[in-house]
Amino acid sequence: MNGKLNNVWMRGIFSLVMGVFLVTYPGKASLYFVQILGALFFIPGLVALFSFFRRRSKGGQSLFPIVGLGSFLLGLWLIVEPNTFVSILMYVLGVVLVLAGLSMISNLFSVSKQTKVPLGFYFVPILVLIAGIVVLVIPFAIAEIPFIVLGVSIIVYALSDMFNAYKFRSGKVENKKDESQVKVVLKDQNLLIEEKEQSFDEIQEER
Repeated sequence: MNGKLNNVWMRGIFSLVMGVFLVTYPGKASLYFVQILGALFFIPGLVALFSFFRRRSKGGQSLFPIVGLGSFLLGLWLIVEPNTFVSILMYVLGVVLVLAGLSMISNLFSVSKQTKVPLGFYFVPILVLIAGIVVLVIPFAIAEIPFIVLGVSIIVYALSDMFNAYKFRSGKVENKKDESQVKVVLKDQNLLIEEKEQSFDEIQEER
């Protein structure tokens, strides 16, 4: 049981450190995430190319792994230039949000020519349009938001886990104290019973 509690504390401390890092350095966290993603493309592509050239060196015939080469180059690009990928991704996301917002507003205008459309229906399209514009203006700041949210969530999880472990340990100590007190009381009662039995035997002998 103590081993499990120690594991909870170790996991909680590790999660707490990771959560603080994500909240404090969300920009670096996003770059590390892209580099890890790049490694997941780079390694399979490298293995595919290595296997191809190995078979060729042994005289075997096989098709050139075009997909493996693409995976290798994409992974290498993500590892070497994570900033470029993040900026491109956020700009693409911003353009998509702007186009989606304009399309929704245009559809509502078309519908309003045939029937009355409440103003509340324009809230979501305008919000999407504003979000797209914000992403285009400050792409890196927006890219950091998910990692900040993730970091806060991890910190809350770690503190909750460690608090529960502390409460469980405290409750276990109190239970041990209660058990020891109960044993002492039972021992005293047994001694009293033995003394009463001895006094009763002595009275019987005197009679």
